[in-house]
Amino acid sequence: MKGLFQAVRLRIDGGRFCLHTRAPFTLSRFRNDMDMDALKQQIKELMVAELMLPTGPEAIASDAALFHPTGLALDSVDALQLVVALEKRFGLKLADADAARSILHSVDTIAAAVAAKSE
Repeated sequence: MKGLFQAVRLRIDGGRFCLHTRAPFTLSRFRNDMDMDALKQQIKELMVAELMLPTGPEAIASDAALFHPTGLALDSVDALQLVVALEKRFGLKLADADAARSILHSVDTIAAAVAAKSE
């Protein structure tokens, strides 16, 4: 079982302790829609786990604005946590504020940046 799980995380959820595990993810080329769908699902799962969102990954629309009130309405602390998580999980580095603003717009834009990095 060694290497089966990359990270184990404990969080308090409604007064209960929940154990969250994350299977390892390796970057490969994302050549088709099925691969991109899997990548988007990984990003959504990462967001739910790392940002401790009160919803599941299935409730996050891929094209929803992450920081807009009509989208997920994430805040600046969420942005920092997301940037760190994306760098740790996918090796995606956001060098400047303008790049971060455009890449962190939605799950779709994050997936496109991860896929471009892996090519």
